[in-house]
Parts: sequence; structure tokens; C-alpha cells
Amino acid sequence: MIRQLSNKWKIVLSIIFLLMAVEIISAPIEWLWPKRLGGFTHWSGNTSRKQIALTFDDGPSGYTEKILDILLVNNIQATFFVVGRQAEYFPEFIKRMEMENHEIGNHTYSFAARKLIFFSDIQEAEIAITQDIVKRLTSRRPRYYRSPGGLLGRRHWNFVRNQNLKVVYGTLPMPHPQQSAAEQLTVVIKNLKPGAIIILHDGDDADPDSDRPASTVVLLPVLLNKLKERGYEVVPLHQLLEGDGASH
Repeated sequence: MIRQLSNKWKIVLSIIFLLMAVEIISAPIEWLWPKRLGGFTHWSGNTSRKQIALTFDDGPSGYTEKILDILLVNNIQATFFVVGRQAEYFPEFIKRMEMENHEIGNHTYSFAARKLIFFSDIQEAEIAITQDIVKRLTSRRPRYYRSPGGLLGRRHWNFVRNQNLKVVYGTLPMPHPQQSAAEQLTVVIKNLKPGAIIILHDGDDADPDSDRPASTVVLLPVLLNKLKERGYEVVPLHQLLEGDGASH
């Protein structure tokens, strides 16, 4: 009996070790050889016109309203890659985004989407749930997706494609959301080029109640003036990606 139990445990342990070995062996392929979706990752800024797009991540939050006010005054349409959890908490901002012709992208349901099991990818349910939340609030599902922290493995691509989503990151390096408004502005201007997709933050992925987005509120009016001075036009993301300069 003891020998039989021992053999069963050997089988169980062998299966566990085999699964771990598969994960470890496949991980480099998963992350170092990503499968392209035909979307726009690490956008390089290829366009013949001095046009850029503004995007905001991790919201909505209590600061999103001020950001929407600034955009409205300046007649700017941006793209908000929203966190589903925050969309449920601030549905009025999601509805306002749609009403003022901003585009709404999918940034998963929560920061927990980045937690890994072995070397697994983003939790797919978090993407699907956020699609449904935005659909319920605006009558349409997002068509753009931005993965938290840039995590994108091969299995992830297929799921995103099946959700009819196009992956969009932005011009790198991007300003770090924990930097001051002045520091973020320096990074944006230094890397500014035609076709740039600027990544700013109207929320905090790890702490929805943090004051991190306050720097965006300070930064945004100054940035819009700098862009105007340099002859740049801020256009909706779809116009930038689908215009003359966009390439797959």
C-alpha cells in the first residue's frame, strides 16, 4: 500500500515538474519571439505630417475630470486606455469621454492582471470583462488595447485578436508617471516626432486613490502650448494610425 501511494505521488510530482519544465523552456519563446498582431507596438513616428496623438492610461480617477476639462477647452480628442475596475467606479467619466468624442481603449480590469503564474501571460478574463464594461457604459466595445507594463506573449496575441482589438503602445521612452510635471514634459519634448503617440497617466494602476495623476493635470496645458508652438497638431488616435503615415 505504501509502495502504491509512493508511486502515485511520483506520478503527480513528475507531472508537476514536467509542466514547470515546459513553462521554463517556452518562456523565452513567449517573450523574446512575440507574435505580431498587425497592430502598432512601440510606434516609431513614421508620418509625413506633424501630427501626434495623446493617450492616457490607468484611469479614470478623480483627476480625469480635470483632464477632460483641459481637453475640452482646447478642442482635443484623446484616447483613454481605461482600467475596467475604475470604469465601474467612475461610469460618468466613461460616458463623458464618449460624449466628447474621445476614444476609449482597454487596459485590462485591474493591476492584478500583471500577476504571473509561472511564466503565464496577462489574465485573459481581465481583457474580456473590460470590453463588456465599456460596452455597457457606451454601447460600443473598445477597439484598441494596451497591455499593462507592456506584457505581451504569443498566447496573448491570439486572444486579443479574437476580441477584435488592435494593440497600441506609444513612443518610447515615455515619461514616467512618478516624475514631476516638468520632468515628464522634458521627456515628451525630447522624444517628440511626427507620428508620436504620447503616453500620459490619468490614474494609478497600483493605487486608484493616489495623487500621482496630479502631475498630468499640471503638465497637460503646458504641453499643449508647446505642441502648438512647434507646429504639431493633436489628432485622434485612429486618424494617426490610419492616415497616410501609418504602417502595419
